[in-house]
Amino acid sequence: MKAAVLIGILTVLLVVAVVLALRTWAGLGDVAIGVHGALALAFGVVMTLLLGGGLMFLVFYSSRRGYDDLAQESRHRPGAASSEEAGSATRRSSKSSGSGTER
Repeated sequence: MKAAVLIGILTVLLVVAVVLALRTWAGLGDVAIGVHGALALAFGVVMTLLLGGGLMFLVFYSSRRGYDDLAQESRHRPGAASSEEAGSATRRSSKSSGSGTER
């Protein structure tokens, strides 16, 4: 149910944005866009979509690999060492304890 409402709201927002863009474009009157302008506009739209898709990919990749968890753990603990310092401290303590198991 929540997903249907969200999709409905986003669809309405998309339709409103497209209608406003078309009205603005039509309201420009005699402004003509040449071939170079149309190519530049198309290139800008494609590159913007690729950039947005690439950034979303990085967000999901980072989340699934657990990189976000490390950042949040160190942020919520005052005086917490960075993940590199914590990793080297763990390796040192396991070597000094003589347990023989690597973490």
